[in-house]
This record gives sequence, C-alpha cells and structure tokens, in this order.
Amino acid sequence: MKIHKCDLCSKDFDVFDEQEHFGLHYNNVGYGSRYDECHIDIDMCCDCFDRMMTCLLYTSDAADEARSV
Repeated sequence: MKIHKCDLCSKDFDVFDEQEHFGLHYNNVGYGSRYDECHIDIDMCCDCFDRMMTCLLYTSDAADEARSV
C-alpha cells in the first residue's frame, strides 16, 4: 500500500484525506501564469485544504468589501 503525504505539511494521509482527493493537478499551466509550461501536482490533506479555503474566502471577502466602499 502506498502511503500518501500532504505536499504542504508532510502529514501522512488518513482515511479522510485519501477519500477527498484535495489538491491542484495541472499537466501544463498556460501562458497567463508565471508558471507557464509547469506541471503542478500538489496533494493536500483536509486540514491544509481547510486552511487554504479560509485564506481564500477571507481574502475574497475583504477584497469585495474594499471594492464596495
């Protein structure tokens, strides 16, 4: 059995991490990014996914508030 690890925090995946399949997987990033032509394969545990989403949502809410003022 292959043991998967989170590419962000190095935690060994538990059963919940394995079933969710959180991550970023791109075979070839396009020209609009500074990572043009890169292959991205990042696996995330549930905790890191939750942290990422909280950060994105908080940042998004703050940006929306600033635009509405």
